[in-house]
Amino acid sequence: VMRGRCAEGADFKDDAARAVVVVGVPFPSMDTEVKLKMEYEGHNGSAWYEAEAYRSVSQAAGRLLRHQNDYGALLLLDGRFTAQPAQLSGWLRHELRQQSCRGNLTMAILRTIA
Repeated sequence: VMRGRCAEGADFKDDAARAVVVVGVPFPSMDTEVKLKMEYEGHNGSAWYEAEAYRSVSQAAGRLLRHQNDYGALLLLDGRFTAQPAQLSGWLRHELRQQSCRGNLTMAILRTIA
């Protein structure tokens, strides 16, 4: 769960997390605080909004890999991640591999790291 109450501050190290699956880009909900921030940013408001979504994906990847010997799979199941990779953190962009992904491949990856 991204942006959920339980999503923030949890520490999933080593075997506690071997995969993160992101389905869609996790844009912030348009509550009053987000609308005010976008107004404050002016013409950069939509860029800020997008950056917030992609920043949360980078944070989720960081929860998966806690130290140099840790490992896991980050599955980004949305074409926008490859269409706009510059929005992701630099270390994550460097590791990004595009696959033509279908359900069987996704399940095979998850079984391998489980």
